[in-house]
Amino acid sequence: MIKKSIASYVKIIEISYETFVWMKISKELTGTENDYIICNVYLPPYRSSFFKVHDVDLFYELEAQIIKYSDECPNIFVFGDFNARTAHLNDFVENDLLHDSILDRVGELFAYVADETLPDRSNPDPGTNDYGTKLINLYKCSGLRILNGRHEGSLANDYTYSGPKGMSVIDYLLTRPSNFDIVSKFITCNFTTYSDHAPLHIQFKTNFSIKCNGVQSNFVDAEASKFFRWNEEYKDMCRNALLINSDNIKSTLQNIEAESQDEMDSCVNDFTHQFIDIMAPFFQQSQKSGTEMKRNHKQHYKHIDKPWFDIQCKELYVNYCKTLSIFNGNKSKKNHIELNRVKKTYKDYERKRRRIYMRQEGDTLCKLRKNNPKKFYLYSKKGERSTV
Repeated sequence: MIKKSIASYVKIIEISYETFVWMKISKELTGTENDYIICNVYLPPYRSSFFKVHDVDLFYELEAQIIKYSDECPNIFVFGDFNARTAHLNDFVENDLLHDSILDRVGELFAYVADETLPDRSNPDPGTNDYGTKLINLYKCSGLRILNGRHEGSLANDYTYSGPKGMSVIDYLLTRPSNFDIVSKFITCNFTTYSDHAPLHIQFKTNFSIKCNGVQSNFVDAEASKFFRWNEEYKDMCRNALLINSDNIKSTLQNIEAESQDEMDSCVNDFTHQFIDIMAPFFQQSQKSGTEMKRNHKQHYKHIDKPWFDIQCKELYVNYCKTLSIFNGNKSKKNHIELNRVKKTYKDYERKRRRIYMRQEGDTLCKLRKNNPKKFYLYSKKGERSTV
C-alpha cells in the first residue's frame, strides 16, 4: 500500500511473472542525488505448481533485471521471500585481489574491481538449501550483499520463518555495500497470527522535509479530513433532494466515458463531488487531523466474529496468541514445538466449525429453493453481501 500523500513520487516500473515487482521512488521525495529502485521478491519453492505454468529460471531472470536497473541507478534494494537458506556462506568472493604483476598486464585491457571483504553475518539459521546456493551465486555476480545480520542494532538477526518443520531465515534485504548506510532501520519483527513469516520493517534515510514541495515532512498531520455523521431528522428532506437531482445524477452516469485509469478516476471524483454537494447539508460535519484519526481509529473499529466462531474457538485463539507471544520472547525449540501444537489445535477446530456451518447453510438453501423461492433469493443475496 502506498500513501496518497506520496503516491505521485512512487512508480511501478515492471512486474515479472507476478514474483518481481519493481518500483521507483523519486529523488524529489528522498532528497538524494539519485532515485531509489526497489524490488519486492517472492520466489516460489522449487516444487511449486508455479513452475508447471512457467518454464523459467527465476534466479537468472532476477540477476538480469538487477544488472539492467543497476545501469540506470546505483541505489538498488531487493527484498522479500527468497525461500533460500544461506547459513554463514560468504556473499562475496574471498581473496579476490589480484597480484600487482597480473594487474599490470590486464590493467590496460579493463578495469578490475575486487570484491570488498565484509564483516561476518549473524545468522541464527545454520542450514542451507539449493536456493541458498543459487542466491549466494547471484550476490557474487550482481554485486548485491545481504544486510540481514549486518545492520547496526542487531535487530535484523532473527528468524524470518516459523513453520511445522522448523525455523529458518529465508527473507532478506539485499543492496550494495555502499548503500548500507541508506537503510536507517532494519528490523525483523515479531511473528503474528497472520503469517508464518515475520514482517521486515525497513526504513530508508530521506531528506524529503527539505526537498519535497507541497508534501509535509511527517505525512501524519496532513490536511484535516471532513467527516459526515447522519442526522435522522433530515431523512425525508434528504430523500426529496435525491429525487429532485435524480436526472442530473443519471446524466452524469450515462455520460461516463473512460478509456484509461486516469479518466475513470476523474469520472469517479466528479460523481463523488456531485453526490456530496447534494447530501452534505443533511449531515453533521466535523474535522479531524491525521493525528486524531490515528488515535481514534481503534475506538471506531468494531470487530464482528464469523458465525462459526464459537466460544471454544475464541478460547483456542486466545491460547494461540499467548503461546505466540511466549515464542516471540524466546524462540527456543521447545517453544516452537508448543506453538505448532497449539496453532494446529486452533486451526483444525476452526476449520471444522466452518465446514459444519457451511454445510448447514447449504442444506438451508436447498430447502428454501424447493419450498420458498422468494425467501431463497433474499437469503442468497444476504449471503453475497456478507462475503464481500
